[in-house]
Amino acid sequence: MSFVMSQMSRIELVVFVAMLLANFCILILGYVQTKVILHLLRIPFRLLGSAILLIAVVGAYALRNLVLDVWVVFVAGISSIAFSIYRALRSRKVVRAQA
Repeated sequence: MSFVMSQMSRIELVVFVAMLLANFCILILGYVQTKVILHLLRIPFRLLGSAILLIAVVGAYALRNLVLDVWVVFVAGISSIAFSIYRALRSRKVVRAQA
């Protein structure tokens, strides 16, 4: 064993091995999930987007049973779309200014 490993306490060694094992599991799951995600991307966006919206709304309502939470989901989605459009327009201006 190296000097660093011999100076570690038992709990430090357990944490180190657990983190190493977690990284290995994430690597394997990431490889497997990549294939699943590729199949999901073949679903038409109008169906996939509708399913995501439905799950988000049901999840928001199920958490506290308040319609206010559903409205917060819609406002967050609309603001996200607005910021995406703003960012796209702003990047076009930057590209035009550099040209």
